[in-house]
Amino acid sequence: MVRQIVLALIYLMSPTACVLAQDIIYPVGSNSPTSSLSAVHVEKDRKYADHYAFVAGKDSQYKLRLGYPTEDEAGFLPNNGAPIIVLWLTVENLSRSPMSFDPSKFTATDDQGHTYAQLSANEAFDRIINAPGGAKAMAARNLRGLTLGKAGKAGEDQARDETMRFVLESGEVPAQGLKEGLIFFEAPEKKKFTLNISLGDLWSKSFPFTTVKPKK
Repeated sequence: MVRQIVLALIYLMSPTACVLAQDIIYPVGSNSPTSSLSAVHVEKDRKYADHYAFVAGKDSQYKLRLGYPTEDEAGFLPNNGAPIIVLWLTVENLSRSPMSFDPSKFTATDDQGHTYAQLSANEAFDRIINAPGGAKAMAARNLRGLTLGKAGKAGEDQARDETMRFVLESGEVPAQGLKEGLIFFEAPEKKKFTLNISLGDLWSKSFPFTTVKPKK
């Protein structure tokens, strides 16, 4: 345990220990989060600054919330600029009957029509760990967990297990219940881009996201 803390301190104090997060993407239209287009609008998170999500609803059947995950939703992932897109989707069933959906039908396409593959939890985590700075980012998160007194091992295996546990999988949403989790896609090579996320049968139109931070 002492050795882990010492190694983590070395990583944190090294010149290259400061790393970038995965690309944060914002809903297009975040500049006017109170506006509404048909059944879709953008909401600003009350707890996290500069955090927005698309909210869409279909009559009294279900409600969707799609956006970049908050610290509460994906704080176990190390931040190291891995070339992946990370999203968090909540599907709330408002009806009195179970509903099903299939995340494998979700797609990501840029403005030029190029499609980016959806990644499994293992694929996404491997890209995070194997990206430059992955090990150092993990060491920094380990140290943070230890200094905050968090229980349990905060190493790579635990973070992978958490990724597997929180990934959104196909299945049934119980009546008046909800299902939520992480979605991963490959990211475009350029730093500034717009990506259209389609949720398959859940919604007829795609949700556009951009890396350009909305103006306050």
